[in-house]
Amino acid sequence: MPVKKQSVSMPDPHWDRLKSRAGEDAPISAQIAEDLSLCWGLLDRGLQTARAKLTQAEAKLLLDVQNSTFWDSSQIMLWLHGGLQHQVSDGIALDRLDQKWEIDGPAMLKKIEAMTELETVALLEWCRWMWRHCDDQAELWPAELAKFRE
Repeated sequence: MPVKKQSVSMPDPHWDRLKSRAGEDAPISAQIAEDLSLCWGLLDRGLQTARAKLTQAEAKLLLDVQNSTFWDSSQIMLWLHGGLQHQVSDGIALDRLDQKWEIDGPAMLKKIEAMTELETVALLEWCRWMWRHCDDQAELWPAELAKFRE
């Protein structure tokens, strides 16, 4: 497998944890690759199960409420403990996004509330990734949205 080299900087606690996970004499780069594979595998699985639960219109509503929303890993507990439900609820109550996307708002809220933490994180990361690629709405977005239920 081809390998690319890149220098990275990270906070001391991340470095310490990587060193601990890798072992004293193991290369950090191998542990980073291992951890990324694990993380991406979990996110892929969470998104796969979330896609089976949500419709394309519901995914569009999620993208709508996450437009211009900043989140990072330091805020994960907020998002896992009702943050996404609150965001969706506000979008429905204040902006009538359920009407815009022609979905059943209360039913969608129940789906979001019933999601696992893994599904929630995967959806948040998917929304962030989609908005980072907002210039590709003509091709990427339809292909991604087609992965959700009709």
